[in-house]
Amino acid sequence: MYLANSGWKLIKHLVIARFGNTKITGYRTFFDLLDNLIPATLDIYTVLFRNNKFDEYIDTIYRLWCMMRRFQRHNYDKILLAFLSDVYYWKSIGHPIIETLKNNLNMFDEYIIENFHSLLRRHTTAKVSSSKSLRRDALFIDNFRNENLFATSFVPKRDYPYKKKDLDEMIKRTALFLLNFFDEIWKNDGKVEKKMEGKRTKKPYYYFTSIPTSFPFGALPLGYHSPIPPNMKKFCDKKFCKKSTSDSEGEVLICGHAYHEECFRVLGLKCEHCYKYLDKSINELTNSYNQRLHLEEAQLELDINEMDEDNCELEETDSYKSKIGTDSELQIVIKLIFLVRILLAKKC
Repeated sequence: MYLANSGWKLIKHLVIARFGNTKITGYRTFFDLLDNLIPATLDIYTVLFRNNKFDEYIDTIYRLWCMMRRFQRHNYDKILLAFLSDVYYWKSIGHPIIETLKNNLNMFDEYIIENFHSLLRRHTTAKVSSSKSLRRDALFIDNFRNENLFATSFVPKRDYPYKKKDLDEMIKRTALFLLNFFDEIWKNDGKVEKKMEGKRTKKPYYYFTSIPTSFPFGALPLGYHSPIPPNMKKFCDKKFCKKSTSDSEGEVLICGHAYHEECFRVLGLKCEHCYKYLDKSINELTNSYNQRLHLEEAQLELDINEMDEDNCELEETDSYKSKIGTDSELQIVIKLIFLVRILLAKKC
């Protein structure tokens, strides 16, 4: 991604000058990939999070949530939306944590945990079959990982294979590849072929010029997921726009929809079609998230009631057989309690 992003920066102005305000699907799909998705993925942690750029970080989280929604990445779309919900709720009530996040965002870093998790996985084997043995190995690695003898014996030496001049050369080659790639899109007028594929469930896949690999529907810009996708027969996508099809006084948005400047101002500087799609997506995910929480709570109450009934029967019949079932139910209830606490903590 670094090479693609760096190569794109070298030739971006040339590609934009050639394609202008065209709405062709092939061009807009890869423009969105190179100018929106890849930069957001690269910058979210290394640039924005680590440099305490809180407002830009939140904006990028929203862009990544849109991407997760497009690709139907369940759980990822919910957790990002839950985080955004927390942030805007804290802002609405003036919670002091907002100032803490703005000034110390990079302090809320899980890198230490993730890094140690990777280290632990690297130095343990499948023979570790119990939590006790895993904990023992983790304590051993944590205690000795900073000692030179331990590092020399167990940590593999890794030299970065590329020098700066090598990376510069690879970036230029990437830029050349992208120029040729967009040239092919221009020659073929950005044509895209749609095919329904899948062994069990047929899903739409898209084939672009000079790329044999298929792309899922999520790869298309956000506008193609809205109720009204970009119209290829006219420039402005505003409903009931009666202006000419000229694109000299308008702009194509990153979602693929295009508007005249006057029409865009009338809409409040937002894409009306994508706004409806995102608004509907937020409502659907919110309802799904809340229903899951209520199901967990209902299941927890049901298990507790059943456990109480079993306990009453145990006292009356003095049956030892019931104790075995109660013990397994207790383990299930304990797990559910921890799960509900985690979910409620995230919601709060």
